[in-house]
Amino acid sequence: MNFKTYASGGVLLCALIGALTNQHYSWCAVGVAVLGAWLPHLCEHPWLTCRLGSKTATHSLLGMAVCAFLTSPLLLCHQTVFWTTLLIGYLAHLLLDAGSDRGVLLFYPSRVRAVIPRHPLSRVIPGSPREIFLRRWLVAFLIIALPLNAIGLRGLLHQILPVVQFAVEDNGIYSAQSHRVFIDFTGRFTASQRPIIGRWEVLETLDRTTLLAEDAQGQRYTLGTHPHDTIQVQRIRARKGPLLDMKLQTIHLHEQLLGDIVPLIPSDGPPRSGRGRTYLIGMVKTPETLQPHITVEQFQPVQASHGQVELRYATPHDLEDPHLLGLYVTEGEIVLRTLKDRDSHSVSGGTNPPSLRVAPNRTITLVVHHFAGSQELLVREGQTVHAGQPLIDLRTYRTKLLADLRVAQAQVVASKALVLSLQLKQAQDRSLKRIEDSLIGSYRDMTVWNASENQILDHAQVQLISARAKLSHLKQELATTTLRAPASGRFLTMQFHPTSSTATLYLYADD
Repeated sequence: MNFKTYASGGVLLCALIGALTNQHYSWCAVGVAVLGAWLPHLCEHPWLTCRLGSKTATHSLLGMAVCAFLTSPLLLCHQTVFWTTLLIGYLAHLLLDAGSDRGVLLFYPSRVRAVIPRHPLSRVIPGSPREIFLRRWLVAFLIIALPLNAIGLRGLLHQILPVVQFAVEDNGIYSAQSHRVFIDFTGRFTASQRPIIGRWEVLETLDRTTLLAEDAQGQRYTLGTHPHDTIQVQRIRARKGPLLDMKLQTIHLHEQLLGDIVPLIPSDGPPRSGRGRTYLIGMVKTPETLQPHITVEQFQPVQASHGQVELRYATPHDLEDPHLLGLYVTEGEIVLRTLKDRDSHSVSGGTNPPSLRVAPNRTITLVVHHFAGSQELLVREGQTVHAGQPLIDLRTYRTKLLADLRVAQAQVVASKALVLSLQLKQAQDRSLKRIEDSLIGSYRDMTVWNASENQILDHAQVQLISARAKLSHLKQELATTTLRAPASGRFLTMQFHPTSSTATLYLYADD
């Protein structure tokens, strides 16, 4: 048989095995299978042919085993796919020769010839019209086998039967490969029976028949066939998305507010923007009773029970509720799960400030605010300075900032103590009020009292947030009280403007 027949048989066998094993072979791997299909003829060296005969050892399982051993370094180079397709092409050559008129010594050194089929008139004579007919059939089957190799028998079955179980299985496979997973589905809302069609991103597999997905607006839903799922799906398919980078950060809470984790959450980008999106997963214990906002047709990311609150793929937007920010946590653990496309070029929030480059032999003008007088100047006129050397120390302004900082810290402590005491008092008063109302059989004043208590607590929480913001601002101001030379050179002079409390420094950079 000629090269075209062997090449068609090698590619066809490679595609069929790839479809059966759900292994998608690339074009490079298919090319290696073509090489393997011609390899038995390439090994027909004249020296070997004179001693063993034509089409003997090289056209047998023994020759295939020797080829596998000689090409085993591909396994050490982590090229298992190429090693496998090379042997598949070799095997295809042996099978095609078994269908020829002479057969093949498949079990050499045994002289028993393997022939397929057994009837002599059904065998292929090399170079005959029957070989051309066989090659055309191989090409015809190849046209079907190559697309099947791309999706595999499992993928073909999942395309024919769009059920939840197959979507859950595909989500597990694609997620293990660090890919985003999207689902195309049709279904109905369980509560209102409204029809819905969408393409959403999968966040997690909840069980064998339920997926947690997020729409384009960032709302989360459970999709499946269970009666408690928010959407009952009728048809669903999972699609592989772009590669994904995931970062996990664990935060331990102990006797503090749940809102203390807000500064630690990375800033989110719009849904599907490629920027990182952060989800909160975990459970905390609390002595308070939380009544979260409940929506029937959406998944509840914040689930409260007696003595504990569970976060399941909650977003920073879900923590904007003042009751959640001011929730007192005795102990707990929250995992921040940040997802970002691997090819994303978005700029993170923690970028370093650009370095200042000063051209040599130039005069630099520095304007200093809050300058009290020459006693804060640390260099003399004409003195040589180096890059990074302190020039002015704003002692007076630093003293004022330190005093304001201590006041702000005291306000934070006082506000936090007030919030905790009010929360404790509210819990105690609520218990006493319920006992009292149950005794007198009236709950008329309960609503007015609860609103008043909530207003006082919200006001205290606002004071706490304001005090923390002021404390952060003062810390930033405190970091600017020391002015350092941006380059090495010579300090020329300084001009002080008493009316505006500013000073202008002139520095000659010589490097």
